[in-house]
Amino acid sequence: MVIKAFAVLILLITASSTYADELDDVRQELKTVEVHSKLWQYGWTSVFSGSLLIQGKTLADEHAKEREKFDAKVSLVTSGSGLLSTLMHPLPAAFSQSFHDSPEQTTEERAAKIALGRRILAETRVEVERRRSWPFQVFVISEQVLAAGAIAWLDKRPDDAGRRFLLGVVSSELFIYSTPWMENGSAVKISAQLLPHAVTIQFEKFL
Repeated sequence: MVIKAFAVLILLITASSTYADELDDVRQELKTVEVHSKLWQYGWTSVFSGSLLIQGKTLADEHAKEREKFDAKVSLVTSGSGLLSTLMHPLPAAFSQSFHDSPEQTTEERAAKIALGRRILAETRVEVERRRSWPFQVFVISEQVLAAGAIAWLDKRPDDAGRRFLLGVVSSELFIYSTPWMENGSAVKISAQLLPHAVTIQFEKFL
């Protein structure tokens, strides 16, 4: 009886230690992703919001040229689309306060906290993969094509349209690839478009 009780005690201590170590790993991983996610979330929300304010000011300016007002209307559409994207589909890791607030006194609470942290990480990874997928890239590039086309054909300024398209594509790609690079599974494979050598090293390490 004593031996059985001792064995159970050993198992409980081992399980508690295992959960504590696993929780530390999840906490550290989430901390890294959380910082990057907040920079991306709040940074791009501020960029798009600031752009909308600037374009609105241009449209309200009686002394602004017609071409400037036309460009402002185009930018209102693209910046508005970007702002909606960040607000309607945020990165979950940027709003992970529930993980930090959850208790971790007992073994059950630590297990629940680990599950919560892993769920936040998984949901963030899914959103990053969605944004880096080719359908999403086709969507944002198509948006830039339409914006440049409006300037070229409706406002008869093909040269300005070319510059607008180039700037739009560069900013869109920056918007997409400034999301957290989570070194796991398909997120790394998608990042291979930009960092082939680094990804090859990660494949050797994680696979």
